[in-house]
Amino acid sequence: KNASDLTIVTTGYLENTVQASISTGFFDYDRLVICSGAKPAALDIPGASAPNVFYFRDINDAQNIKKYIDEKKPSTACIIGGGSSGLLIAEAFFEKGINTTIIESSQRILNDYENDLIDFFIKNASRGTSMIYPGPTSPIGLKIAQATKVVSLNASNTTGHIYSVTATTCNG
Repeated sequence: KNASDLTIVTTGYLENTVQASISTGFFDYDRLVICSGAKPAALDIPGASAPNVFYFRDINDAQNIKKYIDEKKPSTACIIGGGSSGLLIAEAFFEKGINTTIIESSQRILNDYENDLIDFFIKNASRGTSMIYPGPTSPIGLKIAQATKVVSLNASNTTGHIYSVTATTCNG
């Protein structure tokens, strides 16, 4: 059957079992990973089809981003979206020494999570190898703009590559 036909009914965490509506039995597992199938929203703004604009959906996209970074060695990047995927990419860019700006249209990054969890994450993120700074600027080259909407990606007339981003505040 297709994975899209599978519905999780119950899980037995301690027993390492999961029951699905597709079957009357249980499936044993060593590790259970549930992927929600989230997809990035396609940008409908000027500059969205520039050669240095990437979407992050799967391993091929990740490889294309890595190839671009390895070949072009950009010093700056802009990530549109402050969800968990956006923060993971920001961390990878940070580790590569790329100055990064995250632009999130909601009032807070990780907006789908409870405030206590977000506060804990922000407070403790600097204890590892990377650091998430909740203010508008950071000494480590990470900026987070919340309640901000990207209105255009500004491309060079000669190369077609994005050189700046135009954004405006919004109500989130």
